[in-house]
Amino acid sequence: MIKRLRNKLRNKLRNKLKKESKIKEPYVMKGDYGLSYMIEPNSALDYHIIKHGILQDWIAKKLGGYVKDDGIVLDVGANAGLLTLPFAKHVPKGKVYAFEADAENYKQLQKNIELNSLSNILPYFLAVQDNPNLEDIEFFHRRAIDGD
Repeated sequence: MIKRLRNKLRNKLRNKLKKESKIKEPYVMKGDYGLSYMIEPNSALDYHIIKHGILQDWIAKKLGGYVKDDGIVLDVGANAGLLTLPFAKHVPKGKVYAFEADAENYKQLQKNIELNSLSNILPYFLAVQDNPNLEDIEFFHRRAIDGD
């Protein structure tokens, strides 16, 4: 019985993913923690939101035990806010500093913050690194769903 239920749920998810993959325009989806995400259909990371409702939920779940509700979180390489948003839920009286240097990801991050009306996130369009001699960085975009 459990095996049948598991297969039924798996098939339901597969059908949903097939339906979602046919969509070519960005759209809004509800994920875990009641968070809304602007989904870019060809994004490998957004694929995880479609599939699981959250990216790396073990990080978001563990965070609650380590950070106080008035704590400060630094999300370096925030991407589109896939972890920034759950972090903000864990620190409602605190702040989340989200650093993202890729222009496309940063725009999506801003949209996701706006969608969720999260005022405790402070996004920054910049790269964070420890080499003072580094003047330029090169981005290699990986936007296609590749199954990871």
